[in-house]
Amino acid sequence: MKAITSLFSGIAMLFAAGAAHADVIYTDKTYRDFDASSAYVTFNVTTHGLIDDLNIAVEFSKCDNPYIDPAGSACVGRDTPFENEIVMRLVGPDGRVLSLVEYGTFDQGDTPGIGRITMTFDDEGAKLGKRVQAGAFRPVESLTLFDGMDMFGEWKLYFEDTTRSDPLEVFSSSLIFNSADAPADVPEPTGLAVFGAGLFALGALRRRQRRQA
Repeated sequence: MKAITSLFSGIAMLFAAGAAHADVIYTDKTYRDFDASSAYVTFNVTTHGLIDDLNIAVEFSKCDNPYIDPAGSACVGRDTPFENEIVMRLVGPDGRVLSLVEYGTFDQGDTPGIGRITMTFDDEGAKLGKRVQAGAFRPVESLTLFDGMDMFGEWKLYFEDTTRSDPLEVFSSSLIFNSADAPADVPEPTGLAVFGAGLFALGALRRRQRRQA
């Protein structure tokens, strides 16, 4: 009986470990361009769960004219991209606004611009530098502003390019929630295999105990 209890405990621990924290990701893949303009990208989050950690990934470019467009990757202009014109903010369902990048966070940048990159805003990332670059970086304000609140509701990412020419192009953006309360993912195939093996072993153990009785 101790063996049976131990087996069930091991299986329970396996699934508890796998479902301890779930990542819930909402992504918008609509191409947008901003040139002395601004707009909100809206995410209707239908999942419930208290936020333990929130990260934001944005794939974008800030090039000297001309646009690189959805199929492009490298800047092709011949002058300064003016990365200092970039503004990005996150608005929570309760109306709280958090600054990711503000005007002047970056300097003007190198000719003609870094091209298409993905920047992830993460409180555990590196400090934002004065140049746009790919990687994980801490935003202007801490994302802990949203820790402990329910992820459910309408979230908005605000994008702005403050001055005409040298457009800001956004290719995709994602909200990445980490929560212990969110629905658990389906177990990985390896986990299912271990679970099946455990049930098989349990059945064999019971048959052996009947024969010995």
